[in-house]
This record gives sequence, structure tokens and C-alpha cells, in this order.
Amino acid sequence: MDRLLALNLGNTNLHWGVFEGSTLSDAGRLPAAGPWELPLPAWRGAARAVFASVNRDGAARWLDSWGALGGIPIEQLGADNPLPIRCLGPDPRLVGADRLLNAIAWRERSNRPALIVDFGTAVTIDVVSPQGDFCGGVILPGPELLARSLASGTSLLPYVDIEPTEILYGRDTKDAIRRGVFGMLAGGIGFHIHAMKQRLARDTAVVATGGGAATYSSSCEGIEIVAPHLTLDGLRVAAAQSGGA
Repeated sequence: MDRLLALNLGNTNLHWGVFEGSTLSDAGRLPAAGPWELPLPAWRGAARAVFASVNRDGAARWLDSWGALGGIPIEQLGADNPLPIRCLGPDPRLVGADRLLNAIAWRERSNRPALIVDFGTAVTIDVVSPQGDFCGGVILPGPELLARSLASGTSLLPYVDIEPTEILYGRDTKDAIRRGVFGMLAGGIGFHIHAMKQRLARDTAVVATGGGAATYSSSCEGIEIVAPHLTLDGLRVAAAQSGGA
């Protein structure tokens, strides 16, 4: 059985996964900025690599460094080949590949319509129709962007790592920021889920994915399924449909 290496380069991290058939056998992440010492031991033996990115500068650097992997063929899905999904927006080329890959992976798993909440540098909440079409969604800043905006836009507020917290209010500045940003994030996501569920089919699933899914999904009202590697699985599905793997 051929091994497939799936790579998704975001703005903060490069997420990777090794698939044996349809099974994810290993996964991890690297900083998007590098430097990278390639190949990782877990990647050896892969017959093919597929790659997607929303980070244009990072993608160019990544592909330039690919020779260190010793000749494993690599294919940038969404660029070398279009992604196999119907997109109902006016210009599919302007939709992030990760958003489309999430919908592709969900379509492979279930025939239920879905809201897919992807916790990355930005948080996206996307609508997948009962037919598996990508319908569109909303985009809001993720926790790190929110925290950095406070630090860069003021003279006194520090940058604070954001994490779920049960405190009602902070007794110092850092806890006040942590509670405020966490509440804005959880409340904003819950607001959009609630509003969309009012208009969509009653059996619409709400699915969390991305690097922050395990951390934040339990604090966001309405999320019922956590699938942290949905984007990587979408790469696997898209690779199979484009030939090989």
C-alpha cells in the first residue's frame, strides 16, 4: 500500500500527515517560517506528496526547499490540479484551499450538511450543502490575531497567550485580556453557529477542525464533532481523485 504525505501550509504552522490508504498513521506540525530540516523520519517511504497552502510567500519557500526530500513527487492541489468540489461562490479561486479541503473531507465522511469551524490563525465557519457543495461562510480573527492586535495597537497592553478560562473578570491586565479575547472568540463563533442553524437544515452537523479545535471547541456553543485533521484528510481524498495515491 502506497504511503501518501499530505502537507497543509497555513500562516502559522505547516501541518503534515502520513496516510496508509485512508488511515492517518502519523501527523504533526512545523513552524511555517522554518527553518526546516527535511525529510522528517516519519515521512520516509512516502511514494507521493500533496500540498496545499493559503500562505503564498511560505508556499514558494517550501516548494523551493523540496529537493531535500530526495525526489518524492509533490503536487500542489488547487494549483497543479483544481480541487474536486463544486463551489457556489462567484470566484472559487479566491477561496482558501483549506476551506475547500475541509468540505471535500466532510463530503467523503457524511451526507449530512455541515458547518465546519476551522480554528487556525483565522477562524472560518463554512457551510457545506447536503450535496457536498461549498456554499461560503464567515471569517473572523483567531485568538492570536486578536491578542496581537491589542498589543500592537496600544502603548501599554502586552501580548498574552489566549486559552479558555472560567474566570469572570481579570484582576490584572493579562487576565483581563485573556478573559476578554477568549469571550469574544467563543461568543462570536457561537453567534454565527446559532444564526446559521436557524436558516439551515435541521440535521446540519457542526464540526470543529484545525490546530485550535481541541482547545476551544468545548467552549463554543453548538459544536458537536471534533475532527482536528479534516484538512489533511481532504488532501488525501483530493489526491485520490486527481489520480494516484
